[in-house]
Amino acid sequence: MRNVYFRFVSILNDAGVVLIFFMALWICSDVIGRFVFNRPIPGTPELVKCLIAAIVFLCLVHTLCQGRHVRSDLILKRLPPWGATSISILASLLGVIIFALVAWYSGKQFWAGWLIREYEGVQLQVPVYPIRFILAFCAALFSLQFAFHLLAGIRGLFSRRKVII
Repeated sequence: MRNVYFRFVSILNDAGVVLIFFMALWICSDVIGRFVFNRPIPGTPELVKCLIAAIVFLCLVHTLCQGRHVRSDLILKRLPPWGATSISILASLLGVIIFALVAWYSGKQFWAGWLIREYEGVQLQVPVYPIRFILAFCAALFSLQFAFHLLAGIRGLFSRRKVII
């Protein structure tokens, strides 16, 4: 089950990378159109704004899953195993709560946007509700990943080994 979950998260990360490539091509085309032909691509700011949010959330879940997120180990390395593990447990618990709330409220925003078919922009209408869905879904996955870290921290606390997540 863990391998299926990790593969799914990897696929989401790959989707984020594809979006980065697409966005880079779009922006380059817009710059060329603007400066060479004096015709920028309409709606570029709106599209880029929406894509950035999707890219961040699609890729961050994979980053957390691999344990490659930014963390300051200056204090954690100096603590005894139970202290470092306790701080990791607290951080994971806060992550579960915060991202569950983000998922809940983003899900409500997604649903409202879906019902009215919310769009951004005038020249190029970019649908916002798919981005809101990505945000809500990935926030739920983020909360789930923090729950996995929380369980690993609790197991580490009882086994008396240092677990830094």
